[in-house]
Amino acid sequence: MLGSLRPYEQKFSLAAEVLRSFGKIRLRVSGTSMLPALWPDDLLTIESAPFDSIVPGDIALCLRDGRFFVHRVISKSTQAGRETLITRGDAQPGVDPSIFAEDLRGRVVEVRRAGHFIIPSRRWRRLHRLAGLALCHFDTVRGLVLLYVARKAKSNRPPVALGAAASAGEQIL
Repeated sequence: MLGSLRPYEQKFSLAAEVLRSFGKIRLRVSGTSMLPALWPDDLLTIESAPFDSIVPGDIALCLRDGRFFVHRVISKSTQAGRETLITRGDAQPGVDPSIFAEDLRGRVVEVRRAGHFIIPSRRWRRLHRLAGLALCHFDTVRGLVLLYVARKAKSNRPPVALGAAASAGEQIL
């Protein structure tokens, strides 16, 4: 079955299978739609979660058009007699199309950023939303902030000697 899928579809299919089988997966952030809560290169720990356990404020992993996306749950709703999740990226002006139970893959339970572990908060402050919207609408501001964060993360990395072994569970990239 995997042979008939395109390479990116194979990755998503394999990741979904690992999540289904083991209940937990780690994925790296590549986009900016969840700024300032999630930054490019953050490593997310996602646990499989039943639809009923997801509440507004959770950051959910969902599937749309054969691809994963991670956005904040804004509310629950009913559409055509079925419960749905309403999601939105923190740095996005509008909500996403409705998410049905079969499209939910899990909930972000931990974020690893620059060697630190962060537990995502369900509480969303107005200041964070304003920062997200500023990062969404002002490309120059977003570019400068991303450059600053990337440089800060690079300067905080400890030097690694060539041939040094990674600690248990770590990869040297």
